[in-house]
Amino acid sequence: MNATADYAAADSSRRFGTGEEGFETVDKGNPKIYGVAQCRPDMAPGDCRTCLGNIIAMRSQYLIGRQGGRILGLRCNYRYEQYSFFTGPSMLQLPAPSVGAAPAPAPASVRPPPVGGESTGNRTARILAITLPIVAAILAAVVICLYLWRRKSKPARKASLSCSN
Repeated sequence: MNATADYAAADSSRRFGTGEEGFETVDKGNPKIYGVAQCRPDMAPGDCRTCLGNIIAMRSQYLIGRQGGRILGLRCNYRYEQYSFFTGPSMLQLPAPSVGAAPAPAPASVRPPPVGGESTGNRTARILAITLPIVAAILAAVVICLYLWRRKSKPARKASLSCSN
C-alpha cells in the first residue's frame, strides 16, 4: 500500500498509481492484493503522500480483517482488493515475500516513468506560452482604456477654458 502511495505521489502529471503484490501463504496459495492510490493532480508530492498516508493509517481502524476496501478523502483516495479491479497492467509490481522471511522493505525511491517525454523545460515553455499572451492582452486593454480616457477628457478641459474667457 505504501509503495503504491509513493508511486502516485511521485507521478507529477496525474498523481495516480496502481500496484500489486503477491503473498505466499503456508498452504502454498499465492493470493495477490491490487491497489489504486490517487490524489488531486494539483497537489504537491509531499501533500499527496501525507494525504495518502493518513488514509492508509485509517485502514487499521475501519478495514482490518476485510478482503478489500476503499477510503475516500477530500483530496485523495485509496482502494485495495484481492482481484484486479482496474484496467491495464499494474504500474508497480512487488514480488511475493517467501514464508518466514522478513517482509521486503518498500522501495526507497519510487519514480514513475515520464509521461510523453515531458520534461520540466517543456512544462515551463507551455506555461509561458499560455500566460504571456494573456498578460500582454491585459496590458494592451489597460493602455487602450487609459488612452481613450485621456483623449475624452482633453476636449472637455479645452471647452471649459474657452468658456471662461
